[in-house]
Amino acid sequence: MTAERPWYVARMVRMMRGYRATATVCGALTLLAGSCSIDDGYDFDGEGAGSGNEGGERNSELGGAPSAGEAGSSAKAGGSAGASFDPCAQKPCKNGGTCRTSASGFDCSCPANFAPPTCESTSSGGSSGEGAASGNTGGKSEPDLGSAGRSDAGGSAGASGGSAGANASGAQAGGEAPLRDNGVACDAGTECSSGLCGSEGVCCDAECDGQCESCLSPANRGTCVAVTTPKEPCDGTDTPCGGVCNGTARSSCVYPSTATVCAAPSCTAAGARGESKCNGAGQCVAPNPMTCVYGCDGASCALCRQKHSSNLLVNPGFDGGLTSWNGGTFANYSSNDADDCASSGSFALDYLQEMSQCVSDVTPGTRYYLAFRFKGWDDSDTHAAYCLVNFKSGADCEGDNLSTVDASATSNGAWVTAVANSSVAPAGAVSMVFACSGSVGHGFYDQLYLGTSSTARF
Repeated sequence: MTAERPWYVARMVRMMRGYRATATVCGALTLLAGSCSIDDGYDFDGEGAGSGNEGGERNSELGGAPSAGEAGSSAKAGGSAGASFDPCAQKPCKNGGTCRTSASGFDCSCPANFAPPTCESTSSGGSSGEGAASGNTGGKSEPDLGSAGRSDAGGSAGASGGSAGANASGAQAGGEAPLRDNGVACDAGTECSSGLCGSEGVCCDAECDGQCESCLSPANRGTCVAVTTPKEPCDGTDTPCGGVCNGTARSSCVYPSTATVCAAPSCTAAGARGESKCNGAGQCVAPNPMTCVYGCDGASCALCRQKHSSNLLVNPGFDGGLTSWNGGTFANYSSNDADDCASSGSFALDYLQEMSQCVSDVTPGTRYYLAFRFKGWDDSDTHAAYCLVNFKSGADCEGDNLSTVDASATSNGAWVTAVANSSVAPAGAVSMVFACSGSVGHGFYDQLYLGTSSTARF
C-alpha cells in the first residue's frame, strides 16, 4: 500500500501544474510558513477551482473537516467564483467612500476631506504603504480566502491596484505635489508645509505682513525677521523727519520725535518764523509766521524800529544804551522810547547839554539829509530841540568847519519829527559831526538820521 503523501507535498504538485518553466519551487518548510514568492509569470490555466480547495485539504490533513475547504472553494476564491471576483466585495473604500470596479481593479469615490485610493488619507496626504495595500485588495486574497485563490481577473486587478499604490510613493493622496518648504514661492498657504504663504509670495513661518519685517532676507529666507528696508517707502524720506526701519520695530516705520528741529528760524518780508519741528509722522512743520512791525533783525523780528540802510550813524535809536555817543558829564540814557519799545530808549538832554558823534566816510559832492525825533521833558512848557551837521576838513572831525546844515523842533510833551534841508558835502570835506543841544529846553532825542536818502526818517 502506497504511503499517503503529506498534504503540503500534494499541494506543491498541484501548484506546479500551473507554473511556467521559470517558476521556483519552495521548500516544504518555507511553504508551510506562507512566505514563498511565486514568479510573476504564473498562470492558473483554469486551475483556480482546484487551488481554491487547498484550504480545505490542508484542514483535512491537519485533522480538520474537508467541508471547510469546499466552502472556501465555492464561496470565496476557487473555481468559477475566481473568474468573476468582485474587488468591491471586500469594501476597500473607507470612511464612507463608494467603490466602483474598473479595468485596474476598483476606484473609490471619496467624501470631502478624504483622498483616493481608499479614502483613508486626508487631502494632506497619506502613507505609501497604505496605498499599496489598498491597491492589492482586488487581486490578493485575505488569509481566510485561501492562500492562492485567484483568477486571471483577480490577479490583474491586484497588479493594477499594487501599481497604483506604488505610484503614490507616500505622496499625498495618490500623486498630489508635496508641500513646499519655507522660502519657496507660493500662491496660497495650502501649498506650504507651514500652512502660511506670506505677503511676499513665499512660504513663511509667520504671516510677516509688517512694514519692517520680511521672509526674503537672504540670511533667513523663509523665516520672518525684522529688516531695515521697508516694504513700502516710509513717509518723509526726503526730509530730516523721514521714517526708517530700524531693524527692531516690525509693524511700522520709526519717525523722529516732535522735539526734533528740522529747519532753523527765518525772517523775510512775509514775516518771521521760529524753529520748524518734525510732526512725528515724517513731515517738517513750520510755525505760523509773525508779522514784523519793525522788520527783521537777523532771523527774527526786530524788537524795535531798525535804522535805514543808508543811515551813517551808529546806534541812532539808542537801543539799550548810549553806545558810540559822546554826551559829556551830564549825558543820560532814558527808557522813554519813541515807539515805546521795551528794549530801546533815548538820549535825555538837560539845559545847554550836548551829544555828538563823528562820521568819517564823507564823499564831497554828495547830498546828505538830516532828521530826528524829539519829545519835550513834560507838558508844562514848550521845549525846543536843535541838531546840526558840520562838514570838517580833517579826519576824526578835526580841522576847519567847511559848511553846516541844521534842523530844529519844539514839543510840549509829545514826540515830534524834525527834518532839515539837505546839504551837499563841500569840496575838501573829510568828516562830519552830528550834534544835538538842549539850548532852549530839555527833552528826549531818538531815531536820529544822517544819510543819503531823501525819504528815510531813521
